[in-house]
Amino acid sequence: MFLNLNKKNMLRKIYVGLLLTFLTTKLVFFCLKHV
Repeated sequence: MFLNLNKKNMLRKIYVGLLLTFLTTKLVFFCLKHV
């Protein structure tokens, strides 16, 4: 049970990290286009 919960937590962290990276790169590209 605890191991499963820990795994889910880790997956969520990875997912959030990827999402943040994606959003920041998108934002950077958007800014570069409009300069």
